[in-house]
Amino acid sequence: MHEFSVAQQILAVVLETAKQHHSTKVVEVNLEIGELTVINPHQLRYSFKLLSEGTIAEGARLRIRRVKAQILCNTCGYRGGIPRIEGEFHLYPMLPPVACPKCGSTDVEVIKGRECNVKNIKITKKEA
Repeated sequence: MHEFSVAQQILAVVLETAKQHHSTKVVEVNLEIGELTVINPHQLRYSFKLLSEGTIAEGARLRIRRVKAQILCNTCGYRGGIPRIEGEFHLYPMLPPVACPKCGSTDVEVIKGRECNVKNIKITKKEA
C-alpha cells in the first residue's frame, strides 16, 4: 500500500508549509493526482487521517482532483487523452504499456497523469 508513504510525504509538506505561515490549524488540503499514479483516493484519505492524528492537520479535509492522462505519440504526433485502462493495477508492479489511440504505437510520452501535487492548503493563523 504505497498510499501510506504518499500520505506521509503529503503530511510532511503540509505541516512544514503550515509552520512557515505560523498556522494553528490546517483546515483543508487540495491535491492534484494523476490517474496513472495508481493512487487509491480512499486509501490515501484513510492514511492521511491516521497520520495526521495529534497534529494541526488532524481533521483537515483532503480534496483530491484527478488529472486525466495525456500523451504525445512520437510516431504519429497524436496529443491528447488515452482510453481508460481497466484492471486491478495495484496487484502488479507496473501499469500495462500505454498505446496511442490513433495509431497503436507504444512510443509515447506521458504529458499529464503522473503528478501528485499539493496544490494548496487552507489554514488558520495565530493572532498577532
